[in-house]
Amino acid sequence: MSTDLDTDAAQAHAVFQSYAGMEGLAPAEPPPAGTRLLRWRLTLRRIYPGIIAAGTVTLAATWLSQHYAAPVMLFALLFGMA
Repeated sequence: MSTDLDTDAAQAHAVFQSYAGMEGLAPAEPPPAGTRLLRWRLTLRRIYPGIIAAGTVTLAATWLSQHYAAPVMLFALLFGMA
């Protein structure tokens, strides 16, 4: 007769085996080949939209905090939730 402890241990062992099976996966995107300048351009192109979005939220939160006398962080959090 198996106990709950044996059943839980078997399930935990199966979960950890599935995690161990994922370790040999290849990266989704190979590192860019070429010159250092090309790599910088590719990296900048990849992160550019996020930088623009963060800057826009920063400017809007700062402007609103100055006009409504509230903390900048409050407006930034509200924009982030929206």
